[in-house]
This record gives sequence, C-alpha cells and structure tokens, in this order.
Amino acid sequence: MLLRLTVTGSAATGRWSRDLAVEVPAGTPLRRVEAALRAGTPPWTGAPRCDGVLLAADAVLGRPPLLEGAVVEVGDADGPAPGR
Repeated sequence: MLLRLTVTGSAATGRWSRDLAVEVPAGTPLRRVEAALRAGTPPWTGAPRCDGVLLAADAVLGRPPLLEGAVVEVGDADGPAPGR
C-alpha cells in the first residue's frame, strides 16, 4: 500500500513541513518506517504524534489515525499516553 503523510516539526529556523510517501505491506507498524520518516525530514527528537496523540511504535499504518493524508507532528511535546 502507498501511504502519503505530511510530517511537521520545529527547528531553530522555524516550523517545517515535508510531504512523504511510504510504500508498505498492510499491517506495517510505525516502528518499521520511522527511520525513513527521519531520513526525509530535518532532525527531531521526541515521539511522533497525530491529532495531538502520541503514536505507539506499534501503531499500524493505514489504520486510524495513520491514514492517507495524515499529518504527523514530531519533536518534543507533552501529550496523552501513546495511542494507536
């Protein structure tokens, strides 16, 4: 499955946003593509979030909230416990 995501974050130079596409088999967990997301964006720390909820490493791509067109926020931030 091809999934297009927008990854947003902050750096010393200001906010940034990158549109990325990942091609993965159905059922792929976020941890399997996190390195690819990091490779396509400026450096960031902290856990990724979607809709303000921290994403668990086993959150499945293609299932809510990681659907086509999802916006993934990265960087240090407090938020609720990791969700799926």
